[in-house]
Amino acid sequence: MPEIKGNFEQNKKLISSSTLKEQKAICEKGMQELDNLNKMFGPKEATAKKININND
Repeated sequence: MPEIKGNFEQNKKLISSSTLKEQKAICEKGMQELDNLNKMFGPKEATAKKININND
C-alpha cells in the first residue's frame, strides 16, 4: 500500500512545519484513517473471538 506510506511521509512534513494545534489535528486525522483501514482489513470480531478461544 504505497499510498499509505506516501500519506505518512506527507503528514511528517506537515507536522514539522505546523503549530501544535495543527499538529494535533493532523495526527487525529491520521489515526482516524488508520482506524478505518483496520476496520476494513483487520480481523473480524467473530474471527478474533475464535482465535482467542483456540489459543486458550
